[in-house]
Amino acid sequence: MRFISGDPLNGHKVQVEDFLGFYDFAFSVVPENVRREFLHFFQLGLHKYSYSRAYLSGHFNNEDREYDFTTSQHGEPRAFIDPTLYNDVNPLNVPTMPFIKALMAEDFDSAEEMGILEVSPEDFALPTFVCPSKIEMVEIVKKALSRYSKDVLQ
Repeated sequence: MRFISGDPLNGHKVQVEDFLGFYDFAFSVVPENVRREFLHFFQLGLHKYSYSRAYLSGHFNNEDREYDFTTSQHGEPRAFIDPTLYNDVNPLNVPTMPFIKALMAEDFDSAEEMGILEVSPEDFALPTFVCPSKIEMVEIVKKALSRYSKDVLQ
C-alpha cells in the first residue's frame, strides 16, 4: 500500500511511521501496483478508467461505475498525444500543452504571456491524471516555478 499525506492527486508519499503534513487535510491509502500486466495493450480494458477513451470502458456511461485505482501508470512516459484533453479538465484559462512545453524548454518569456504568475502546481493535477502520455505536469510546473523565481525574479 502507498500512504499519502494529502489527497491522491496532490499529496506526497509518506512512510508508515510518518504523520499527516501540516498543510494537509487528508490521509490517503492507495494499493501499490508494481507488476506489469502481460500484453495489456491487447486487452479491451472493460474494467479500467479511461478519460481519453483509449479503453473500451471509456465509450460507456460510467457515472455509477467504480474502478480499482492503483499506483500503476501502465507503461512509460511518451510524447504528448491529444492536447484537447488537458484543456477540458484544466480549471484555468491556460493553454495547457503549449504552457507545459514552454516550461520544459525554460522559455519563460512565452510562459509569462500564458500566465506563469497565475498558476500553482496543484492546478495541473487533473490534466496529469487524464494524460494518456503519463507526463507529470505537476512536477514540471513545480520545478519551473522554482527555476523561474531564481532566474527571473532575482
